Amino acid sequence: FIERLLVISEDEIIEDKVFEEVFGEMTNKNSGEKIHDSLNMDKVDNIIVPIGTMKEMEEYIIKKVYNQQSGNKKRVERLLDISSTTLWRRFKEFKNPLDSVK
Repeated sequence: FIERLLVISEDEIIEDKVFEEVFGEMTNKNSGEKIHDSLNMDKVDNIIVPIGTMKEMEEYIIKKVYNQQSGNKKRVERLLDISSTTLWRRFKEFKNPLDSVK
């Protein structure tokens, strides 16, 4: 839930409408199944995110998923439910976009 909030939030402050949208998606029991079906995955790994600024945590999540998906940007976009433009923009904002997250 928190990861999703961080990924789709445009600012460091999460607006009520973003919270309500994500909460609605998470309470819809089919939303997780759609993600799994579209990626042909049996499970989604959990990510433990170090506490930092919203931008730092968002960067960590995106890089972690990118590495878990072996650099497959389309899978990252689908898994995080973000557009290719958003993913490109986020990588452009990162200080060291190609650094690996372990």
